[in-house]
Amino acid sequence: SRYAALLVSMHGTALYEMRDLTKLDDPAPVIRYLDEQRDLQLRLGAGLDQQQLRRNQQLLWAWDFLSLGLCLHWEDRSVNGHTLHADTIDPWPFAAGSIHLHTDGRRLEGRYDTNEHLHAALDAAPWVTLDFELRSRA
Repeated sequence: SRYAALLVSMHGTALYEMRDLTKLDDPAPVIRYLDEQRDLQLRLGAGLDQQQLRRNQQLLWAWDFLSLGLCLHWEDRSVNGHTLHADTIDPWPFAAGSIHLHTDGRRLEGRYDTNEHLHAALDAAPWVTLDFELRSRA
């Protein structure tokens, strides 16, 4: 959908905007990507409620952080005013006293020298199901 494409584009540019481009040997591809995405965002976002869009982009940012934080054990790190602990988030943002999250994925270890090596490792990696339960401390 147009809206989903816009949110994904905004998320990608926010991730790249965190990088120090002066540390790249050739920042031109990243700068070009950011320029192209900003143009795309202007076209896709025309006529949409910009405040609601920014809110939803921040929710996507928080969920991405949460998913990575749970998988990589990012304890005591924060996003949007919420801190991830071993089995809870503070302050607790949900109406229910606990939530159960699960996803399927493939776990890769280490780094890969080429895209070909990365894709070969991904193809060979077994599927695993990850389950998480977060509980309110209150």
